[in-house]
Amino acid sequence: MPDASTSTVAPAPAAGRSAAAAQRLRVGQFLLASVLMGAHVVFVISIGTWTEVPAVPLWSWAAVTVATYVAFYVALRSGWSERLRDPSMTQHQVVASLVFAGVSYLFLGPVRGLLPGAMLVVVCFGMFKLRVRTVLGVALLGWLVLAAAVGLHLALAPPPVDPTLDLAHLFAAFVMFMAVGLLAGRLSRIRARLTAQREQLNEALARIEALAHRDALTGLFNRRFADEVLLQAVQRQRRQPHPPLCVAIVDLDHFKRVNDRHGHAVGDAVLCAFAKVGLATLRNTDTLARWGGEEFLLILQASDLMAAELALERLRTAVAAQPLALDGGDTLPYAFSAGLTAWRPGDALAHLLERADRALYQAKAEGRNRVVTL
Repeated sequence: MPDASTSTVAPAPAAGRSAAAAQRLRVGQFLLASVLMGAHVVFVISIGTWTEVPAVPLWSWAAVTVATYVAFYVALRSGWSERLRDPSMTQHQVVASLVFAGVSYLFLGPVRGLLPGAMLVVVCFGMFKLRVRTVLGVALLGWLVLAAAVGLHLALAPPPVDPTLDLAHLFAAFVMFMAVGLLAGRLSRIRARLTAQREQLNEALARIEALAHRDALTGLFNRRFADEVLLQAVQRQRRQPHPPLCVAIVDLDHFKRVNDRHGHAVGDAVLCAFAKVGLATLRNTDTLARWGGEEFLLILQASDLMAAELALERLRTAVAAQPLALDGGDTLPYAFSAGLTAWRPGDALAHLLERADRALYQAKAEGRNRVVTL
């Protein structure tokens, strides 16, 4: 439905729905990551219990991991995370997951070679949202945590110690993390290009919408848009006749004489000057549109005839007080005549416009530069 206002105001309900949808998306993504991390915790506890890893460090690691993810969930669900630059806390989650996964190397015994692949999945989660430098940074942090866990594992292992397999795990993790970092760079460039294209498309759509709804010369709404606004207003009056609706057809006086004496460029300037004064004088809830040539349509919603007459008189006074400035320091005064009417029960759109048009012709016949009400 078109907006009948002459100003553009972002609709709060739509913004609220958008924010709620973004919040649901953030929570949904977190829950998916939590399921994967929960599966990892269960797997590590199972392996650690099977290989008789000391229970205290194993269960302490599991408890801290679960508590951290619960804290993430509370921050997301409560809306506290919206205070942060990244409300989804992607970087925080990736860092925490890499640290906890790296430490779990100590508890995985003979299957610890699977861990670099699991950590790679965590890095992949971040590369779609984080910048390249950030992805490389968190990947390096995860690798350092893994290296520390490998070193601690080798230090605690009973002799004889063969570090070959552990160092191979560490090397494989480094290669995979760096490869993901390079891939993140490629994705970042693609994402930036898509973002730029989306912005260009939005700008093009905004220009198309402006061309569809606005008069190219004055910047006012055009006749097509005014027809839609007026039709909706009349339909609304039929359902609920209060508050009242008034309509005025405004015609600039002796406009042909302006064109003949000063040229069409000055005539165009007069049209633009009137539009500027009208937008500055009328309410935001009023709709001023170029109806055709030097005629304008004014839709005054929630205005009775008395209030509408006062609005048009204010506009007439403002126009008289602001003549058009010409080259050389001269000014060109101009005025308008207006036919005003109010919607009456049973009125069709054509009846309303016909009555306003008759009032306009009466204003011209009575000497112009006046408002006539029918």
